[in-house]
Amino acid sequence: MSAVQRLFKRARGKSPLKQAGSLNVRMSHFSLAKNNLVHLACFMPFDKAAQMMEEIVSVQTNEETVRRLTEQVGSWMEASQIAEIEATSEPESEDEKPPERCVVSPDGAMISLVHKQWVETRTVAIGERRRSSTPKANARSMSAIFRIFRA
Repeated sequence: MSAVQRLFKRARGKSPLKQAGSLNVRMSHFSLAKNNLVHLACFMPFDKAAQMMEEIVSVQTNEETVRRLTEQVGSWMEASQIAEIEATSEPESEDEKPPERCVVSPDGAMISLVHKQWVETRTVAIGERRRSSTPKANARSMSAIFRIFRA
């Protein structure tokens, strides 16, 4: 069972149609179609994924529905990964001193997407400064944050 199928299975219990107990057969076909649609949308633009679904399994949908479903599954996956990390991570010890100095390296770039759309990516790398005899900054224990913004 794929990650997308597991997420839809978890969310299915919250559906009002499922709680009413009706349309079980249709819901299983609908869930399979949603699962396939999200998989397609991960590899191609949303409008092309909608066209492919219509050609392959005769399910009509539009670009906004594909976008909404894909982003919903993405948010479920993010929440699942965060919960998994929080469950497996060790609590921070209070004995550990914060570093005296940190190295911060911000960066950004504009990236061209399909249909002449542009997004801005922003990256910030943060690390603990390592003592060295050379004048250039050396860092260890690096962490990085990446974000995408609409231009």
